Amino acid sequence: MKEGKAEYFVAVDIETKEEIYVKVIPPQPEGDDLGGITEEEKEKIYKNEEELGNKITKFYASNQGETHITDSDNGKIQNMMLYGKSSQDGTPSLENPVEIKSVVNPVIKICGKNLFDSKKFPIILNRAIDTNTGKIYESLSGNYCAIEKYIPFPYSGKKVSFNASMTLCAYDKDYKFINTVNRNNGQVPTGTMYVRFDIKTEEKDKAQIELSENATTYEPYKEQTIQLPVTLNAIQVSSGGNVTINGQQYVADYVDVEKGKLYRKVKRINLKDFSNERVTHGFHSNGNGYLSYPIIGKRDSKPISNLYIGSKWTNESGYVYIPNDSSIVFVDDRFTDKETAIKLVQDTYAIYELSSQTEEDLSIEQIKSLKLLSTYYPVTNITVGSEQLDGYTVFNYPISMENGWNYVKQQLNDNRDYIYDMDLQSAEAYVNSEYAVTLTELEVWLCYIKHYWNLKRETV
Repeated sequence: MKEGKAEYFVAVDIETKEEIYVKVIPPQPEGDDLGGITEEEKEKIYKNEEELGNKITKFYASNQGETHITDSDNGKIQNMMLYGKSSQDGTPSLENPVEIKSVVNPVIKICGKNLFDSKKFPIILNRAIDTNTGKIYESLSGNYCAIEKYIPFPYSGKKVSFNASMTLCAYDKDYKFINTVNRNNGQVPTGTMYVRFDIKTEEKDKAQIELSENATTYEPYKEQTIQLPVTLNAIQVSSGGNVTINGQQYVADYVDVEKGKLYRKVKRINLKDFSNERVTHGFHSNGNGYLSYPIIGKRDSKPISNLYIGSKWTNESGYVYIPNDSSIVFVDDRFTDKETAIKLVQDTYAIYELSSQTEEDLSIEQIKSLKLLSTYYPVTNITVGSEQLDGYTVFNYPISMENGWNYVKQQLNDNRDYIYDMDLQSAEAYVNSEYAVTLTELEVWLCYIKHYWNLKRETV
């Protein structure tokens, strides 16, 4: 009850805990006629209805790392986790260093079903594309127009749909033409990093590329982006990782949006940054020299390096290991003395697992921006690109009411509409899910019942 005013129905925003006061309306005639209510009061009533309806709890599902979501509703993303990744294109050796790539300055981009941004990549009139070479040429007929810029397209191997009059060409990382995208199956060639296209002039304002086997109604391009100025590293492990990506476990740095924290599980070191006084030189029993650097790492975990192969322990040349929580050791038969050894590793770096994770606060602006990220109805595409490797994200997203019940049945692997022949556990899950659906619908309709049904209350 709000003192000093007529009685109100109090609704509470589940996310913000903010109270919304909906005025209780005396019994009204049937239909939409709110006899006796002023236009100003009607406007307030409808506004309260809309606000309350937008704040009702939605069904939420987890994307589980999926970047193409086909059952999303308009609404805020929740519980987002952003994980790092690291990889090497080959095995390093003393003769052939191999760069370690990680998630560097990741950009989170969310868009709707249309993948083509006409504002960023304008269509040029009187241009066409050669299907044999992928080159753009001048077309004097005026029937076609084309994109001259290369459009980043991280959907290699995926299937897409596009306008019937569009010719879509694929290119590799060096902008070399691969092939046209087959319209019949929509298969994007393996190795595709960029695309360009031409299209009939009369269709240029409704150009659409989408991740779908069948083309759907045109939708204008929609996008949200945020970049984080961080590097997220990771190490592959056989067990005990904090994230699994494409079947591979990683001990990975990660961002927890809800907590507003960046957590470090691994650390990168550059050997040239250590003062000589902190470095220990010695020899193994087989005569191979070693350098030991002070760190706080996890004993017996396998580090990775651009020059040395990670190991739990070895005295063989060309390897690196962590014998205890306070040191990392590089073994090299060229380490004849300390001065020579230090000169040889000036360009060496390594990534290793920390004995315990550390945390850093995100800025207030970063937290706000991340928490404003939302999905689109009915399709949402999300990517986490970076200067080196793509990141990996897991989050909860709202699904539309019409997909809610289907989602529940999918989780139960049951397409039946009624409960029968179920074991106790499945029956309980089924009933609880149905109860959640009913409760959500009840919350939506409760305000309408309070408005229009015969609730006689005295004015305070």
